[in-house]
Amino acid sequence: AREARADVLIRSHRYRASIESLRVLEGGDRPDPTDLSLRIAESLAELGKVAEVREELGDLMDDVVDVEIDLEGTPDEEAPDDDGPPAEAEPVPPSEDGQVPKEVDGRSSTEIVMPYLPSHPKPRKAKEEDRARAHHAMGRAAMVAGDLPGAQEHLGAAAGIRPDLPRLQLDIGNALREQGDVKGALAAYELATDLDLDDESPRALSGICHLQLQDTRAAERAFDGAIGIAPGYALAWLGKGRVLMSSGKHKKAVRYIREALHLDPHFTEARLSLAEAYLALGMTTEADKEVRRAYALDPEAGKAARMLEQIGAKVPGPPEPGPKVKVEGPAAMTTEPPPLPKE
Repeated sequence: AREARADVLIRSHRYRASIESLRVLEGGDRPDPTDLSLRIAESLAELGKVAEVREELGDLMDDVVDVEIDLEGTPDEEAPDDDGPPAEAEPVPPSEDGQVPKEVDGRSSTEIVMPYLPSHPKPRKAKEEDRARAHHAMGRAAMVAGDLPGAQEHLGAAAGIRPDLPRLQLDIGNALREQGDVKGALAAYELATDLDLDDESPRALSGICHLQLQDTRAAERAFDGAIGIAPGYALAWLGKGRVLMSSGKHKKAVRYIREALHLDPHFTEARLSLAEAYLALGMTTEADKEVRRAYALDPEAGKAARMLEQIGAKVPGPPEPGPKVKVEGPAAMTTEPPPLPKE
């Protein structure tokens, strides 16, 4: 139940809660300690905790091989020779309750001692996939923390071991897109989609690449596919709205972008896109409100300030600094919502 709960929390981008759920299982007889460490580290990576991921998975990345345990054991007695029949076992007296113990391989059940099984299992010998997942987690953490060279190093190491991990290809695409290689990113996203048909993220991100390459039909198919898999994925709804805006269907686009904001009210890019749609429809007052909301969410967003100037409104001063609330969810993904092309 704990494992299943953690899976649900991860899918909901609630990484801190998933780590708490998994930590309870440490020291138990399942899951395997190596799997448990990998799953905890993968959630830590989504929070950009580079040092904690390294501490959790350092042995896997350093290719430390665990000492193998001889499961054969050493027999207590020498096996009888094959030259003659085994000696007859002496009859075993009945126990106090009058029952005669059963015999197994010539020994009484009272003489058979069950082997001791430790309650704290040892990590298994690292496999290729384990090492690849460890490097991927480090690369993901570095990307969230804004260390693109570090991310590229570990993602490349993971791809050199097991390039067929779907989430790995997703992050390789993210790194390539950060470098401006849109076609390379698109190829990685499409490979990630082929490897995991039930993951909405690479579909939506490939749609954004198609938009940047001005292939609106392919972009719309990708966004529709992502919405079909995960109707709660705000980025896919925004992408579909941007496709409609590029086709001049601003009124219809507003409905899709509003849905993105309903799913994620902190989605700054969606608010700015909604303002653009309102401007195209001549709804200046509504556009002004959305830009101001976007500016309040992120005063450092230059695009919001430029749009306010475009509308002819005065750019307000930055709000008073307050306690920063850590937002989990699509707005807190590694990659912030990618910049979308203008009409």
